[in-house]
Amino acid sequence: MKKRNKRTVFASLLCVVLLPYFFYQELSCTGDEAINTEIEKIMVYIERYNPQMSNSLRFQVAQEIYRTASRDQNLTIPLLCALITHESARTWDPKIISPAGAVGLMQILPSTAREVLFYSLSDQEREERSKDLSNIVLHQILSDPILNIRIGSRYLSYLIDRNGLMQGLIAYYMGESRTKILVEVMGERFPLEAERYLSSIFQLCKDIP
Repeated sequence: MKKRNKRTVFASLLCVVLLPYFFYQELSCTGDEAINTEIEKIMVYIERYNPQMSNSLRFQVAQEIYRTASRDQNLTIPLLCALITHESARTWDPKIISPAGAVGLMQILPSTAREVLFYSLSDQEREERSKDLSNIVLHQILSDPILNIRIGSRYLSYLIDRNGLMQGLIAYYMGESRTKILVEVMGERFPLEAERYLSSIFQLCKDIP
C-alpha cells in the first residue's frame, strides 16, 4: 500500500511539472524562424560553458528556457541563462550538487522543490503528501534538467512577483524568510554577499546575445 501511494504521488508530481510541456508542445512545431534563431542563440551560449552536453539535450534545455521566458512575463532569456550560469558555477552541469545539497542547473534544494510542487495544496494535504515523497525521489526529479528548470523558474517567478526583481533574486539566493528579515533591518542596503550575487547575475545578463 505504501509503494502504491508513492507511485501515485510521483505520478501527480510529474503531471504538475510536465503540464507546461504538453501545453507548449505546439511551440516547437511552428517552424517559426525567429523562435529557432533564439533557441540557437541559447544553444551556443550553453555550449560555451558545457561543450560536453549533447546537442539533443542542449536543444531541449534551450527550448525549455525559451518556453519559460515566453510564458512568464517577469522572466527573460538573459535572466534565466545568467542565473543558471551562476548557480551551476558556470558548468551548466545538470547533475551538479552543492555542498548544501542543492541540485541541478538552478540549484534547487529538495525542500524547496517540495514547497513549489505542493504550493497549491492545503497545509494538511501538503503534510500528508510530503510523507510519501522522499528526498531521493525529489533528487531524481531535480537531476532532470528540464524538470529542474520548470521547478526553479516557477519558484523564481513567484519570488519576483512577490518581492520585485532585486529582492526576488536575493530571496532565490538566500531564502525568502532571511531576505525579509534583512530588508526589515537594513532597508535598501543589502549585505555584501547579496550585492555580489546581484552584480554577478546582472553582469552575466550582459554577456548573453
